Amino acid sequence: MRRAVTVSLFLILFGGHALSAPPKSRIDYVKKELTKRGLDKTEINSFFNDARLKLSPLCGTPTPPISWDELEANMLSERSVARGLEFLEQNKTVLANAHELYGVSPEEIAGLLRIETNLGKNKPFGDYCAARVFYHNLSSNRKKRKREAEWVRAAKELVELVIYCKKLGLDCEELRGSSAGAIGIPQFMPQSLIYAKDGNGDGVIDLSNMNDAIVSAANFLEKHGWQKSRKKALRSYYGKGGKYTELVTKYRDALIEKQKTRQ
Repeated sequence: MRRAVTVSLFLILFGGHALSAPPKSRIDYVKKELTKRGLDKTEINSFFNDARLKLSPLCGTPTPPISWDELEANMLSERSVARGLEFLEQNKTVLANAHELYGVSPEEIAGLLRIETNLGKNKPFGDYCAARVFYHNLSSNRKKRKREAEWVRAAKELVELVIYCKKLGLDCEELRGSSAGAIGIPQFMPQSLIYAKDGNGDGVIDLSNMNDAIVSAANFLEKHGWQKSRKKALRSYYGKGGKYTELVTKYRDALIEKQKTRQ
């Protein structure tokens, strides 16, 4: 779900100060796409004229870096596994529904969300303002992924993020995410919101809601080939290789083993 972004240089050089704006042509591209999606001129200009958008993408206290080994030790600790069991109990109905619909076990969803946002406990869900991440990436001239310019990808992500914020009535300038702009409990990139689902039947998709987060994550995995290869689906989710898949599996197994001892 997450991809590397070029924010580190911004942080080193500018800290919390305003940064230079992306080329006007690229901003105009985003404005045109937002117009196609139903936003009016006033809404679009209000978003782009907000001074906060020009600030550093980092909008919270940076989380100290942690290695995969440290994360694994933390996740597989007795306390962490106990919290996972509580999560399974507290969300057993929606987890069962997700399992039935998409074939992803409750324990595997728990492992995924434990890595992403500590089972929803890490609030706000990131140290970066997601809109600023994509706004500043509009300045990028790098080519990524099948020769698509990085700024084009950032533009598409920004469009989807603004639409998401409008639907939920959120202040998009303040919506927190990862350094890549991934948002919510399951840390979806905005373009992955096409896989997001309403998990509690209220007619609204809100990734800060645990029910929606669980069903959305399960749907993403199923749509990315879970039934054929859970490893491939998990790699599609995180955007990297085996460490992620291994840790989800280890946490799943620890939960299953602890459940057996309680029976």
